[in-house]
Amino acid sequence: MSAKHALPSRERKEFQDLVNCYETKQFKRGLKHADAVLKKFPQHGETMAMKGLVVRSMDDTFGRNEEAHALVKRGIECHPESHVCWHVYGLVHRQERNYAEAAKCYAQAAKIDPSNMLVLRDLSTMYVQMRDLKAFVEIRRRILKLKMDQRSSWFALAVGLHLIGEHAEGLSILEKYEEIRKSGAFTGRGSWRDEDKLMVKFDASELVLLKATMRRDAGQVKEALEDLEAQEANVVDKVAYLELIGACQMKLDMFDAAQKTYRKLLERLPDSYAYHRALRVAMSLPENIADGTGDISDADCEKIKALYADLRDSLKYCAAAKRLPLSFTKAGAEFTTLINAYIEKPIRKGVPSLFEDLKNLYENQDKAKLLETIFTDTVAQLKSKGTFPSGGATSSEDEKKECVMYATNLLAMHYDEMAQRSANGGAAEYAKALTLIDETIAMDGKKQPEFYLNKARFLEHAGDVQL
Repeated sequence: MSAKHALPSRERKEFQDLVNCYETKQFKRGLKHADAVLKKFPQHGETMAMKGLVVRSMDDTFGRNEEAHALVKRGIECHPESHVCWHVYGLVHRQERNYAEAAKCYAQAAKIDPSNMLVLRDLSTMYVQMRDLKAFVEIRRRILKLKMDQRSSWFALAVGLHLIGEHAEGLSILEKYEEIRKSGAFTGRGSWRDEDKLMVKFDASELVLLKATMRRDAGQVKEALEDLEAQEANVVDKVAYLELIGACQMKLDMFDAAQKTYRKLLERLPDSYAYHRALRVAMSLPENIADGTGDISDADCEKIKALYADLRDSLKYCAAAKRLPLSFTKAGAEFTTLINAYIEKPIRKGVPSLFEDLKNLYENQDKAKLLETIFTDTVAQLKSKGTFPSGGATSSEDEKKECVMYATNLLAMHYDEMAQRSANGGAAEYAKALTLIDETIAMDGKKQPEFYLNKARFLEHAGDVQL
């Protein structure tokens, strides 16, 4: 603060209390401190700007926007060379999510006080919000020159360079950081204070993964893989480690090794469809096997069947190994057997998302027609015998009623889907869907909201939004 705008000690304390009240969200107290300063120094720009910021922060409805802007602008007029006034104006714009204007204000504050770390950090954040990554990198370069003894300065610049495609330079920044840390430079008070001693092992692990990612993206895939394999003992996040290993192996056409890697990943996350796709690609099998994504040859189909038979045996809790075969198996007796086995457990448990899980199958018209027969037979057999077509039996009358209820709901959702896909409007299908959902609701003693929501959706799809 220049001598012209300097406050006496008492008012300076009031101003500091004003800042503290803003930071602790004690806005009403903050206004009192601001008024106390402005009573004696009505032209003090920084206090006026801070009062505008407090006024803006008090109202989330933007009702006092004009008052807040008028106060901050008046503060800038009184003290245009103050970085505090411009910084505060940027904070006001930031609260309104006007990031472009906030960045302009922060940039002006940075011109006035080029070494102010708080302003520079806020400016870099605004550039990220605006997706101006090149400008972000330039600001982080300035921050690094000012604060070379803070880990965040090195990593933020390295990540920024990585995001704009300067992978080699980003990698060199990380390597320089490692050299400095090993050399023991910057041992003064406050140096490396953003490093958590309890997180040393995890931080070292993340550094290994980040460097390998940058090497891979820079085209040094072989070096990245070698580095990962050499540093395996230092990596804590084994899932991220294996994912990166697998990606590098695929780029290097090491398909046998990649198969082993993705099988290890499936042991950890057996229902990750991304891992399933990667494993199929490594085995030279189709990447996409869902209905509507293209035909699969008979030879590939047999290979995929063998793969998922093996996965069902080796992965005890892999639901994907049971669901994915429904997509590549052609409509027929085998598909019917698989569907009957797949829907039994969710119907017993009353899983609401069962139909959404099967919805993709409707891209295949033959399967859609067959599903109607399967669901209808399931409802009929449960009603007459208390058994599932797959062979399972209900253990009590109460379980039988619940299974009939959930199976009827499933059939109702089927007809609603068929109506939406119908070329003639689907009036008959909607009528069946509404009849079946009414039966479901009548059977439901617990008044579950899912059934009423389904009926509402059916009515909406049919065009009857009033009911």
